[in-house]
Amino acid sequence: MIICANEEYKGAAEFYAEKLGIPEDTIIAIGIYPQMPVAGYCEFHEEEAVPYFLIGIEENPEDEGAEDPISVLAHETVHVKQYVNGELIDYGQHCSWKGVDYREVEADTEDYYFSPWEVEAFGMQVGLYRLYCRSMET
Repeated sequence: MIICANEEYKGAAEFYAEKLGIPEDTIIAIGIYPQMPVAGYCEFHEEEAVPYFLIGIEENPEDEGAEDPISVLAHETVHVKQYVNGELIDYGQHCSWKGVDYREVEADTEDYYFSPWEVEAFGMQVGLYRLYCRSMET
């Protein structure tokens, strides 16, 4: 179940979730915020009565060089898939990727870009976004 006030973002997230095989009963809430320190993030809130994912997306129309937020949404939805499938487990100061422990890495560093969960998310982001754009043309 995708929760988002913006219908375009909701539709894109539904498209991505379907392509990634995320179960329909997975709750994903999407927040759109101006001027965040990052383009997007994904958090898993399992301590709640009903576990859910929160995806935050930066939308700053004044920044002409910014990446399309719908593309960033594809990246963050890949992280939902990783959590749902148990591929990525976040322990706070470290995480586990497919059973291998990794220390926490700072965003926008070399270690961040080469972490396997980010390599997968960035790689799949491109294809998902292109498929979504193509689906909107028809």
